[in-house]
Amino acid sequence: MDVSRITDQLFVGGRPHRTDGGALRQLDLDLAICMLPGRPADVVSGLGLPLLHLPTRDNLLFPIPLERLEQGAETALRVLEGGGRVWTYCREGRHRSVAMAACILIASGMPARAAADLLKARRRRADPYAWHIWRRIRAFEARRSEGHR
Repeated sequence: MDVSRITDQLFVGGRPHRTDGGALRQLDLDLAICMLPGRPADVVSGLGLPLLHLPTRDNLLFPIPLERLEQGAETALRVLEGGGRVWTYCREGRHRSVAMAACILIASGMPARAAADLLKARRRRADPYAWHIWRRIRAFEARRSEGHR
């Protein structure tokens, strides 16, 4: 299973395989955020946990919409504040899910650079500093600091 623990309550991963259901259940998750453009993996639907599907593409020409990052971060924040656990995933757990996780950490009060550094340290393949991803993370941080919620 391709999942990395970022904090005690936040996990990032790549697309789950149909055999990952048992391992995902052991994480005791309260929310899954799918950043894939197509339908979420069947294994996730079979877990019976709330799923927020925010279809996005990892594309240099079409950046992740800030509204989707806001929606995911706000939904995750409510779960985290209640003591729950959140897992965000995309195809490889490298860009989109990492951007979402960074935005969740920022919404929790962490600066963007600290969030990106934590993600990089806890998930080897994470690439929060890819220019098209880092720009969205910084734009999210700027928007939050301006009071947009």
